Amino acid sequence: MTITYLIELDANDDGNFSDIGEELTVDVLHVEWRLGMSEPYARVSDVAEALITLRNHDRMYSPDVSDTVFGKSLRIRSDDGNSIRTHFTGFVREVVPQAGEHGQQLTQLVVYGREHELEQVDVRLPLMVNIRADEVLDSLLAQVPWRYAVLDGHCIIGRDSIGSSDIFPDERISTSLETGKSTFAYVGDDWGDGLPALQAIQAMVDAEGGRFLFNREGEAQFINRHYLLNNPATSADFDDDMTALVYGYGDVTNHIEVTLTPRSVGAKGAVLWQSEHPITVVSGSRVRIVARYEQEDEPIGAVDVIAPIAELDYEAYTSNLQAVTQRINIWLVETGMSASVLDIDNPLAADITVTQLQLRGTPLISQNPQTYITDDPTSIALYGYQSKTLSFPAFSDVDDALGILAWELQRLSSPRGTVRELQTNRRNHPTEALSLTVLDLITVTETQTGHSDTYLIIAEHHEVDKGGTRHRVSWLLEPAETGYFFIIGTHSIGDADVIMALR
Repeated sequence: MTITYLIELDANDDGNFSDIGEELTVDVLHVEWRLGMSEPYARVSDVAEALITLRNHDRMYSPDVSDTVFGKSLRIRSDDGNSIRTHFTGFVREVVPQAGEHGQQLTQLVVYGREHELEQVDVRLPLMVNIRADEVLDSLLAQVPWRYAVLDGHCIIGRDSIGSSDIFPDERISTSLETGKSTFAYVGDDWGDGLPALQAIQAMVDAEGGRFLFNREGEAQFINRHYLLNNPATSADFDDDMTALVYGYGDVTNHIEVTLTPRSVGAKGAVLWQSEHPITVVSGSRVRIVARYEQEDEPIGAVDVIAPIAELDYEAYTSNLQAVTQRINIWLVETGMSASVLDIDNPLAADITVTQLQLRGTPLISQNPQTYITDDPTSIALYGYQSKTLSFPAFSDVDDALGILAWELQRLSSPRGTVRELQTNRRNHPTEALSLTVLDLITVTETQTGHSDTYLIIAEHHEVDKGGTRHRVSWLLEPAETGYFFIIGTHSIGDADVIMALR
């Protein structure tokens, strides 16, 4: 089977990778990429990364000479004659040419996936109650100022002339978000004046027990905690024909604690925030304030927010103490669960000072945390005390939390053998090396260890060199555990599954 690899750069930002000079393959000496989770049971994907080494004899990839690479969209594809597959999609974040006119004359491109953008921006949630994880994720993803995959034909302020280009679309990235299984009464009230988007996503996915990742095409994907139970089909079998296997036995947990934080709703119209100092606004200018809620020096959330009311919640004066309260504008730009954003506009010819500025609303007050414990006395007696602590700030339903405790204890209280990593290559497994990706299921059988089980691929790492004739791949694995539990209405009576109330 003849396989060719395509390394393509969208140099003109039109989204099609097909223009002259956009295929870099002829200059590529070595390409390596990875995407997926960082470790078993991680719930959010690590930053996907590709490293591409190119010939640079003509200085085409020296940015100070030819700045056509940095910031551009890049993808890696393969063609086996039957299928053209996308393996990686990202943006060039660093260009590292080797110095020296008589040196090796090489350049390395560092390409990151969309997760990198999630690390760069803080997010807050709007006022949302009784919501699922997928609804929260959709709101969070909409707040991120994503780099558009297509810029050609659109106007960029500061670069292009106004009046000749289209307006950018609202949808910046493609998403596939499964419906979450849990409903959370309140989310985001403990996020202060904002959390990094990746951290906020992590909090929601942990609470749901699902997964979040960007797939090979750069699509944001969320799966709920029933995904594997509803999709048990395997994509490939490996039976003593892998090039390497990382295997271990043990990994017992027999005492698990989970901490929940109850909330109570306070009195309507209470003060959520007030300015501690007078605010000076220069003539003809605007001041923006992120107002983080608190009462009696304790952070709180809010279930509604009332905009400032003239002469009741703020006053404004000029330097000669002339009252101008009703001549300025204070806008409630954004209302969130943990903070709001205010704009103060001063249209006057004089500087002003705003005093007694405050926000009102209905506070959401955190109560003392409650810890729930479950353990397996038999496992403790046999293997010793091994503990694990979980924290679910978003949970308000105790039954949901206890259900997750039971799930965790059932699968962790006995030791077992697990395959951590499987390595192979294109020569031994030409189709699997190209097609298997994150969230695919495989079966692994190995005679020396006596082990056989089904595994979920949670990360893939590829390395291609020697002119594309050598392709090595390793998959990070996690036990699938699809046969341990039973969903009423999905599985058949008589299966060897454990019957549990899966929420």
